[in-house]
Amino acid sequence: MANAPETPIPAPSAGLVARLAAHLGLTAPVEAAPVETPVADTALADLQSKFDSLQAGFDAASVNAVALSEQVTALTAERDAAQGVLNAIEALVPNIKDGPAAAIEAAVIKQSVEIVAASGFKAEEAPAVDPSAVEERTMSASEFEKLTFKDRNSYMRSGGKVTE
Repeated sequence: MANAPETPIPAPSAGLVARLAAHLGLTAPVEAAPVETPVADTALADLQSKFDSLQAGFDAASVNAVALSEQVTALTAERDAAQGVLNAIEALVPNIKDGPAAAIEAAVIKQSVEIVAASGFKAEEAPAVDPSAVEERTMSASEFEKLTFKDRNSYMRSGGKVTE
């Protein structure tokens, strides 16, 4: 029997399954109703439309993200340039964060002292650079004419003013 040709089993058909089920006293399974293709095509077209809409929104968001990234890069460069200017100002005017007016006044006084020292004055002979320490000195033109050249020069360097 090993050499006997095998008989292929027939593919189950709805009729065969029904006859076997009836023979065994079972009910045949209900075959699934075929899906109508127009409904499936409509659902697929609806899903494709929604997908296309989402894809367009994603593409627009991607373009917007690139533009925003370029703006961030430009603003970062501007901020860095402004920080460089601020650093240069702070180098010229120390302590500007404490108060601009006081810092500028301190920087002017410091630079004035450096200029006076560079011109050859001794510290005690230098004209006052503190605005509160300078007394308002005025002299009439006739009194000024009576002074020697050296005294006139010293008077004017020390902040004296000539009135008429």
